[in-house]
Amino acid sequence: MPRETFQIVNRTRGGAAAARVTKVTSFWGRLTGLAGRQSLQPETGIWLIPCNGVHTFGMRFSLDIIVLDRQMRVLQILRAVPPNRICRGTAGGYSTLEMPAGAAAGISVGDQLEASPDEASSAEAG
Repeated sequence: MPRETFQIVNRTRGGAAAARVTKVTSFWGRLTGLAGRQSLQPETGIWLIPCNGVHTFGMRFSLDIIVLDRQMRVLQILRAVPPNRICRGTAGGYSTLEMPAGAAAGISVGDQLEASPDEASSAEAG
């Protein structure tokens, strides 16, 4: 099964919030997340669905964590979360974006995000 990747756009402020995020929906994929990776490329990340709270155990770098509701409105942003932390759930949270520290600089609580399929992902699936 090919991995689904998306571009995340900030409809409130304009422009891309993340150029390429991988959608992760399996229990095991959400549990392990980015653990064990050496780094994460700029403008990339993972989109955990459903997911309201995360951990950074096994991480080797800091993350920006964005909690979204079902309509992809930003409910909470945790910036530069270091490894080995627990980030509790947010009321109304449905999914979570994990990106490299600093990637959420242009995003604010209340912003409306939108996901569109990444063209490379669509080409692989077709």
